[in-house]
Amino acid sequence: MNGMNGMNGMNGMNSMNYNNGMEMGGLGMQPGNFGGMGMQPGNFGGMGMQQQQQQQQRRPQPPVEYGAIPINTTCTVKNILSNDSLNGERCVVTGFDSKSKRATVEIENTTMALKQSNLLQNVEATIFQTSRNELNGQRIVIIDEIENDEDEFRYLVYSRQAKKTMSLKTENVKFLDRSCLRVEGLKGNPENNGLYGKVEGFEEGRYLVRVSKAKILKIKMINVRV
Repeated sequence: MNGMNGMNGMNGMNSMNYNNGMEMGGLGMQPGNFGGMGMQPGNFGGMGMQQQQQQQQRRPQPPVEYGAIPINTTCTVKNILSNDSLNGERCVVTGFDSKSKRATVEIENTTMALKQSNLLQNVEATIFQTSRNELNGQRIVIIDEIENDEDEFRYLVYSRQAKKTMSLKTENVKFLDRSCLRVEGLKGNPENNGLYGKVEGFEEGRYLVRVSKAKILKIKMINVRV
């Protein structure tokens, strides 16, 4: 069977106001003319709204982290050697530290910083070009990773439509735009291995992955991990 293997039935599994022209006490005070001082709205203390906006625009903005796993993403902890009791735990991403390149996650009301490579994102994808046409295009959720004795990598996924789990090769799992993916296994440009980026498109069987403001990589499906 091309691209899929080990379909397991797990039936019943759920997915996971300023009144214009108001006169005050017969004094004929108009809005924006308090005490005859002629103060206009947005001009209190000599500081106009426009000036405030200009100051805000001049403040340095934090850099966009294209390689950060999005906040509120549910993940499964994996491959932690120092504390293997965490492996398999579900967590939610709450932030990203651009200096350490670690994701801040919350596990059972405990906050910790973990490498993104120690997180499997339980995100949605679609089934892509398998030999089973009735499955192609179905939405799935990533549950786990599988590596067999032949060092073949697969995803364990769950299809709500089919109400079953199945294992799929990487080339049969198509991630959605804006997904955060890690580049892996490149031989021609190995310096890009380990980089994370956001999916901005899919052309001719390759993802367009933006890893920085000025850099987009065109990566085969077999060379990304979620």
